[in-house]
Amino acid sequence: MLGLLLFAAAAENLLPGGRQRLIDTIGAFNFAGGFIFFAFAIVACKGLLAGTRWALTASMIIQLIQAVSFAVLGGLHVNIAAGPAIDLTVGRDAVAANLGIHSSFFVGTRLQGAAWEVTVNLLALAWAIALARAQAVRVAPAGSNAL
Repeated sequence: MLGLLLFAAAAENLLPGGRQRLIDTIGAFNFAGGFIFFAFAIVACKGLLAGTRWALTASMIIQLIQAVSFAVLGGLHVNIAAGPAIDLTVGRDAVAANLGIHSSFFVGTRLQGAAWEVTVNLLALAWAIALARAQAVRVAPAGSNAL
């Protein structure tokens, strides 16, 4: 929710010069992609709260997208995250574990930093597995004795 609000505030110029600064900094693709990703996450969350079956699949996809981030120096850098995270990062130069709340959408080129690194969001991965298992379970209608 925070990610969508920040994108919306910048897009509507509620922050001084926000729209241009946002597009100059992250680019039009990341701006649009982030807006769509965070909006889709909110819609899927509302679907889960309403108990709709499609929301399980949508939420699982959102969690899987967030489960792995990676970067290669001079190559592709993908970092998409929304919400709490328990991250384990393995790179050429270091191994690190981090806890936090993230709100980011970035697909681009890594220009500086470690030669390579892969980050696994263990919390997103656990949620994706739980959502996949929930999809496999068929719940009987209320008042029914069916298994």
